[in-house]
Amino acid sequence: MESAPSSAWFEKEVYSVLARLPATIRERLANLVVDVEEEPDHQTLVEAGFSGEEIAAGETLFGLYEPLFAASGLQHEGPPGESPKRIRIFSGPLLDATDSLDDLRHEVWMTVIHELAHHFGWSERDLEPFESGQEKPEGIFQPPQNRPG
Repeated sequence: MESAPSSAWFEKEVYSVLARLPATIRERLANLVVDVEEEPDHQTLVEAGFSGEEIAAGETLFGLYEPLFAASGLQHEGPPGESPKRIRIFSGPLLDATDSLDDLRHEVWMTVIHELAHHFGWSERDLEPFESGQEKPEGIFQPPQNRPG
């Protein structure tokens, strides 16, 4: 890539993915905050399950889905299903992993959809067919037990 896109470009790209979601999905995002950050910090990586060796070797995150109350230090989560959640998209690792603007756009889309799927109850294992290209993107928002195939 000739030059790295700005933080404003990343925010616009992330919100473009959200804007293209079906209205029935967007309606269920009222308790969700989406932030774009440059890099996950060391504590974030540790809390996400990375070992010291993995962190030292450069392992990182493209995005993270988390309860907002935990990230902000609040003590009460709120009513079930209504507690605030947050998705963080990390621009630095995405830039490092891609060679072109088209690849970067694709990875931003994949990361946002991946993190949104967690919001809808999908686990990392549930996401494996999507990540490997075996499942159509439309299926990502169906509950895992109702997915085709």
